[in-house]
Amino acid sequence: MRIIKVTICFDLADRAGILAAMKRPTKRFEDRVRFNWGFWDGKSDGERKRRAAMWAGKKHPDPTYEAGYWAGKKAAGENITSSANAWQEHQRRAA
Repeated sequence: MRIIKVTICFDLADRAGILAAMKRPTKRFEDRVRFNWGFWDGKSDGERKRRAAMWAGKKHPDPTYEAGYWAGKKAAGENITSSANAWQEHQRRAA
């Protein structure tokens, strides 16, 4: 077995291009999907008794995810298999 060491070097122009690509928005998922992710993350954190949100004191960049997170945290400890009711409540409040 041969081990080959490869060194990759970027010049400054390449680094600027990479940084610009990282700042570009990526594919945006539907609101329902992002709410669902937040819901289950919040439920998990609530059940593990984590007091602070992952973004600790700052406003989350995605308000739909954040709403799902807090709905999930509120539902911690309940035997819930779907975030559908929380989603419907979120839609009622948003309307």
